[in-house]
Amino acid sequence: MRPSELLKHKAALRALAIEERMRNQRPVYNLDDRLISEQYNFITSKSRYKVARCSRRAGKSTGLAYYMRETAKSGKQWNCAYVGKTISVAKRTIWDALKSLVKEANDNVKINESEHWVYFHDTQSYIWLFGANDSKQIEKMRGLFFKLAVIDEAQMFPSYLKTLIDEVIDPALGDLQGTLCLTGTPNASCSGVFYDADHSDGWESHYWTWRENTFFVNKAMENNPAIKDPMEIMRSSLARRGVAETDPIAQREWFGRWSKSDDLQVYKYSDEKQNYESMPLGKWKYVLGVDLGFDDSDAIVIVGFNDKLRETYLVEEFKQSKMDITALAEKIKFYKAKYNPYYMVIDGGALGKKINEELNQRHSLFLEPADKQNKFAFIELLNSDLRLGYTKIRSNSELAGEMKQLTYDEKEFTENKKFVEDSYLDNHLCDAFLYSWRYIYSYVWKSQPPEVIVGSKEWEQRETETMVQRAIDNVVKRKDNEEMGNNEFNWGGDFGESWN
Repeated sequence: MRPSELLKHKAALRALAIEERMRNQRPVYNLDDRLISEQYNFITSKSRYKVARCSRRAGKSTGLAYYMRETAKSGKQWNCAYVGKTISVAKRTIWDALKSLVKEANDNVKINESEHWVYFHDTQSYIWLFGANDSKQIEKMRGLFFKLAVIDEAQMFPSYLKTLIDEVIDPALGDLQGTLCLTGTPNASCSGVFYDADHSDGWESHYWTWRENTFFVNKAMENNPAIKDPMEIMRSSLARRGVAETDPIAQREWFGRWSKSDDLQVYKYSDEKQNYESMPLGKWKYVLGVDLGFDDSDAIVIVGFNDKLRETYLVEEFKQSKMDITALAEKIKFYKAKYNPYYMVIDGGALGKKINEELNQRHSLFLEPADKQNKFAFIELLNSDLRLGYTKIRSNSELAGEMKQLTYDEKEFTENKKFVEDSYLDNHLCDAFLYSWRYIYSYVWKSQPPEVIVGSKEWEQRETETMVQRAIDNVVKRKDNEEMGNNEFNWGGDFGESWN
């Protein structure tokens, strides 16, 4: 075949390939054409444990959609798990982007809208979306195996994230020696599992911001020709809010840096002042508190106190989602029988009022509705006890995890000066604890005289002083009677025969 004919033949084959690709609508692309270099480096890294700390609008979720699709298409039964704090958060963050991607590529997939999974027929691989509201939701992932697991917006997860990683996901990655990724934006409390991982040698850390996301920058500048410098995107937003670039919120949201906002912390918890090993000996009384949820979690706490001590103690805690009223009633009855609380209080607002009535009428629990007035004022009273170390909560408890992470909504705080708790963060155990703590009235506690043991030196001294005082009183009484002409008087009195 002559060179000219050979070129024509190659051109014809290429045209057929292009025609076939267009007919199947299966675009061929390279990841490095679709992703910025930081996303690409994160995805192609061979490390099995990776952290991606990003600012807002850094393109993190888009990169994760590509990452999971590439993984699912690369091997037989290379399943992927995307875990959000709740299934609604997971769906809102990545579900549409993932569906658009497989549709664009015309992948041979089946999509389940109700259970939120994508099945790749060619490789028999799944991409699953999970919510992880609490320890019960975590159980749904047991028994599965993954090539890739992503925990997104990891900064929002409370302390049970460690259980999710250590006891569920990491073992599920063992079969295929898969990869675990924690991704998110720094939180205001600078605490939690995501913070610890980003500062650990056991995790490979990746970092990028909106500034490196050329897709975001170019789109913003195309839609606003007045923008001449990409930094104007950030500066105009900060100027509107009256915030400097050094502000902790700006540092987290725009620069993706860890910068703590102490003024946003709802509860001033510290391990040093709150943690305890064991409760002191003594006669303890208990208050039981309940915070209601369903899609979120029901929470129960037992708070202990002692008339002789200023301190109050978290004795036990329980949190679980999607419980019906009967299951909740049985759990409350269990703690009632165990601790015999002198007071039981429940979140009685809105729908909680009807649930409270059913628990009381049908299950004879006699729960009192919580006083929810002046919540912020009582949080500050509790914070005073936390700062002084009078409230004791074990550092490994879920309540401690909630208190460390719970912050006020940044937008409401900075723009409207309102103290509104961040709706994305768990506060169920915090609320149940606050309800209980209010009814102990520890903030008006006064010191009690120390208990004296019978037979001790202190007891003997107190008894001697008492008898001496009685003798003096009798002498005064006798003198008064003599002056009044009444000589009847009994020296024995309260002292008995032993006083002679």
